[in-house]
Amino acid sequence: FYDRDLVLDGRGVDLLEEGKIVIVARSVDEDANSDAAKRPGFEDVQIPAVEDYVTRLKVHLGGGLLVPISDKETAMTFICNVDPQIAYISPVIINYFAKKIAYYGFLMFRKMTHSIEDSPYQKRIDGKPEVYKVVEERLAEYFAKKE
Repeated sequence: FYDRDLVLDGRGVDLLEEGKIVIVARSVDEDANSDAAKRPGFEDVQIPAVEDYVTRLKVHLGGGLLVPISDKETAMTFICNVDPQIAYISPVIINYFAKKIAYYGFLMFRKMTHSIEDSPYQKRIDGKPEVYKVVEERLAEYFAKKE
């Protein structure tokens, strides 16, 4: 099997007035670089080329519901329709293993969120204060109103 990678175009919808945030995402093809007009607001973002011996997954549609519980806890629900690009294995087998992988993926994600300081993710957050500051402020407003 080749390694897999994934490039997503995702959007978040602030519905904190209703106590939630909604995320929708889909795959972005490498050829989207040639038609950046289809990605308003992200024309300057270059989609990375697929490396040798790597297959790019296709997410037809994905979405998530985030419900902030506290400043340290968020309930998450995600669903997605993914094509893993494995033509010679039955979809029944793929679906079985996808459930197992999703479970362990969320365990890894949860572990990662507990140790974000001094990580590449913290550096990304620090590098985009114009985005993450807005999120931080909105959550602070939400929790202040909730008290």
